Amino acid sequence: MARPITNAAILIPTRNRPAILANTLEELRRKGLEDLPLWVYDDASEDPKAIENAVLAVWPTAHVIFGEKRRGQAGARNALMKACGTEFGIMLEDDVYFLNVGTIEEHIRHHASHPERAVIQFKCKSKGTGEQNLSDAIGACELPSFLAGASLFHLPTILKVGGYRDFFVYAYEEPDLAMRLWEQGCQIWYDPGIFVEHNQWYSPNERRDFREYDLFYARNSLLLATMNMPLWLGLPIGIVRSVRRAFHHKRNYRIKLKGLLEGIALTFSHWDNRTPLSARKAFGHWQFTRNGAEHFKP
Repeated sequence: MARPITNAAILIPTRNRPAILANTLEELRRKGLEDLPLWVYDDASEDPKAIENAVLAVWPTAHVIFGEKRRGQAGARNALMKACGTEFGIMLEDDVYFLNVGTIEEHIRHHASHPERAVIQFKCKSKGTGEQNLSDAIGACELPSFLAGASLFHLPTILKVGGYRDFFVYAYEEPDLAMRLWEQGCQIWYDPGIFVEHNQWYSPNERRDFREYDLFYARNSLLLATMNMPLWLGLPIGIVRSVRRAFHHKRNYRIKLKGLLEGIALTFSHWDNRTPLSARKAFGHWQFTRNGAEHFKP
């Protein structure tokens, strides 16, 4: 019989999606996780009471944190990590649940044997399409980045490097954090035996705001480079990334231009928060990321 998971809390940010969230919590209980502490951050939902009711109806012992101002996934996860009081956080999206809990408890109990492992990345598949984040051919290995909503975090390590940058809100907040972890000698470790499903669906009032989405991705693709590289290298790389991404989805070009310009402005307004690698380390990280990207090819 598998050992019960200890010293960990389930951490879920959400916004305006009580039906999706309730379905996820039901699935987690079916996997026998109802004894774990659950912390939910409501990111300034239009009807926070609906979120609270959805959570407590399924998980009466849960803690719900209500954000008065929109923070996005980056700020919400920071708040959850600081509030939960456990050493490890099982980080999930409000539409991600386990198919196989696998060896999470083993990673927790044996963390002292691998203290460099800051993040354990789970295998994830889309319920709608069957697509997976990594091929079945990929075994346990180190990765250059992670899926924020399908991971186990060693919280003291994550918080030691500053957690997420709140002003990213969402979009590229994971590779930004991953880059800072890599610089400190920390690892993102992939365990394909821990398997989750992404049940991405929307009711009519839960649709994504694509104008906001395109703004943040255009902005943060630039910030990812300028906040983590020498400016002479990061600024041109960031501009190229932002422009190239602008043509990935043919829409909202003015919004994307605004995002690029906001990214340049934020680079200077957050100048003291930059963590630029040396040119040598930046090149080393680029090689690591490029090699690691091979894992993600179908």
